[in-house]
Amino acid sequence: MHLHSRNVKNKSADGLAQRMCFQDRKAFRLEMVYQSIRETFSSIAVAAPMYKLKVMPLDDRHHRFAVMIDVAKSFFTSKEVGAKLFPALEQMMRANAYKRFRVGIDGIYWRICETEDQFERGARVGDSAGTQNAVPAIHSDSSLVTLPLRV
Repeated sequence: MHLHSRNVKNKSADGLAQRMCFQDRKAFRLEMVYQSIRETFSSIAVAAPMYKLKVMPLDDRHHRFAVMIDVAKSFFTSKEVGAKLFPALEQMMRANAYKRFRVGIDGIYWRICETEDQFERGARVGDSAGTQNAVPAIHSDSSLVTLPLRV
């Protein structure tokens, strides 16, 4: 039996377990990045309708990722708040993804959507019930200032 075949079985304490194939492991790592970012936002009480995510792998094995985050204008109130908030969030996201799942986030790119107060979003299977009624971490204000994209 070859080690790289789809049906390789590893002995476990409770019997035989089937190893995930390469494609399944890649999909699993991708979902773990999404989960770690959602959990980071949830930990600071950012409601799910305030952001949208896009995650892209940077390597063939899906160990390194880039993340594009669209945030609604209700996400922050001023340029000063955003300038301090984004780097702190990026650091938390990178640390959480690596600490929990051993995947790296090499780039995080922010885009401010000035036309949306919130994004339309249905609940995902993995979302916790607490994120639906979360209070925004930063309250919206009429003095919205656009931040430049980070490169």
